[in-house]
Amino acid sequence: MAPGNAGTRFLTKFLRLFHTARYLTTRQLWFQLRRRLLRRRIVTEVKVATSAAPLRLAPTPEKPTSHLGGGRFRFLNCEVDLGLPIDWRAGRCPLLWQYNLHYFDFLQQPSLSVDSGLGLMREWIERHLPTKRSVGWKPYPTSIRVVNWLKFISRGSNCPSDVAQSLSLQGTNLERQIEYHILGNHLFANGKALWFLGVTLERPRWIEIGKDIVLSQLPEQFLPDGGHFELSPMYHCLAVEDLLDLINLSRSQNDTDSNLLLRETAERALGWMEGLIDASSRFPLLNDAAYGIAPAYRQLLEYAERCTAKPLSHSFSTRMDGGRNSRNFSGYRVIRNDDFRIIFDTALLGPDYLPGHAHCDMLSILLEFRGESVLADTGVYEYAETADRTYSRSTAAHNTVSLDGLEQADIWKSFRVGKRGHPSEVRETSCETSCEHDGFSMQRRGLRHRRTLRLLANGIEVFDEVSGPAAHRFQAYFHFEPGLSLQEIRPNEFLATNGLVCSVSGGAATRTTTAYYPEFGLIQARECLVVSGTFKFNHTFRFRCTSSS
Repeated sequence: MAPGNAGTRFLTKFLRLFHTARYLTTRQLWFQLRRRLLRRRIVTEVKVATSAAPLRLAPTPEKPTSHLGGGRFRFLNCEVDLGLPIDWRAGRCPLLWQYNLHYFDFLQQPSLSVDSGLGLMREWIERHLPTKRSVGWKPYPTSIRVVNWLKFISRGSNCPSDVAQSLSLQGTNLERQIEYHILGNHLFANGKALWFLGVTLERPRWIEIGKDIVLSQLPEQFLPDGGHFELSPMYHCLAVEDLLDLINLSRSQNDTDSNLLLRETAERALGWMEGLIDASSRFPLLNDAAYGIAPAYRQLLEYAERCTAKPLSHSFSTRMDGGRNSRNFSGYRVIRNDDFRIIFDTALLGPDYLPGHAHCDMLSILLEFRGESVLADTGVYEYAETADRTYSRSTAAHNTVSLDGLEQADIWKSFRVGKRGHPSEVRETSCETSCEHDGFSMQRRGLRHRRTLRLLANGIEVFDEVSGPAAHRFQAYFHFEPGLSLQEIRPNEFLATNGLVCSVSGGAATRTTTAYYPEFGLIQARECLVVSGTFKFNHTFRFRCTSSS
């Protein structure tokens, strides 16, 4: 091995780590260090007898059926028989599958009897003893699980003493492992769980810690227009469910002050989602998002009504020429007329200190025609470090432009981001919206991409400007909804099966097939138009999608 090559690899690795860590907050860095130096042991027993106060909650949303009877479970489109007695370690299963097992969401599935639910809890208590390496005793699965247990128990009689004792043990370990080193939805889930446990087990300290975490995180995690700051509609819906659960809890305790703050945030968050969903009430698959994980918008709306909350929109609306309308949802600009609806992504990749669920999707577009999807996002297949995970986060997986094969951000591992670009120069007039980003120039100085979107009376026009010193190559990707096929009617002009005509100028258009991940563990094939070419110094090219009817 040549010394020079080893030195180069070391420097490359060091710089990647530096550009990943430089965005972390002081709090994250401190708790990362503390966590490594002061490794806390798992508490294996709580000797003080524990009792639980009755908890009466409004009905909560049902979850998809995932416990199929006996030791059979189905998560992420993967069914596994863990045998009887249940092998809660599930060691041969992917880590995310194990997490879902220990969430105990199946307690909220339809028609699960009280006896069956309590039986699963007691089997877990007996056979999944606390150990440091156990997935089930990590703080995030613990946070989700204890709330699911308490919501399930609230439907029936009082909490049995053995279950209360286990909840006390789980809460004790959770308090010792609060995820200040991660922040985001993990920290929020920790706070929510401690609040629930504190109320049920009558532990004022846990109520205080949980409340402090949750209420201090509201202005941090929910943007002024109601959007969740990680900018994933799936995680946004999960966060809304968290808010509604806490409203439910605070109403049961006559905690008026907390209830008001939570309800105001939840109503803005519901209004934000209302502006993004399509005609079928489905959210777009922006960033890490897939169907079948979070509650559907209609479920959240029904739950909100039971908690006396309602959607309240805080987005900024702009009237445009020809009856067109544009609304901004945390950088996701929804532009529409009678027949067409576009989501133009001028948003940040995500919070710089927490970009784990971010994708290279700046300036990407999603298109609907008369309520049906035309250009779709990619979704997510899994969180393990695989080729599918890498692809789903890449620039090529989104309806945007790549220059010289570069990514908009240095996406690595499953959740890491090193150097990353940011959108800028958003301009909106009565007839068009435009934006640019600096993702490519972070890697090669001077490379620039600006996209202008025009919503026409009979379609859309996407106008791309690229520039950079010397010679470069570009590729623009347009991924179509599965089920739509394209027929080339003349060079650079294609007819889609829904009657839309797609045409390209300024580059060569070719058809290819790409992957679509609507749910975890599910892959579908779809057609994609790739517009490619080369340029020196600067170049423009266009994509038009119009209807003849």
